[in-house]
Amino acid sequence: MKDGLRRTSYGDLREIGSWVSATLGRLFETEDHREGARSFLEKRAPEFKGR
Repeated sequence: MKDGLRRTSYGDLREIGSWVSATLGRLFETEDHREGARSFLEKRAPEFKGR
């Protein structure tokens, strides 16, 4: 999060966009993301594990 805030303070918009895309791509591949989406669809509280 801090890295993203630093980048938006002074960076090129194309560079920031590329960074956001890459970061979101990595986050969407995590076990916690899958758990969050699954728990939302099943209407239950998520059980995040930090992975």
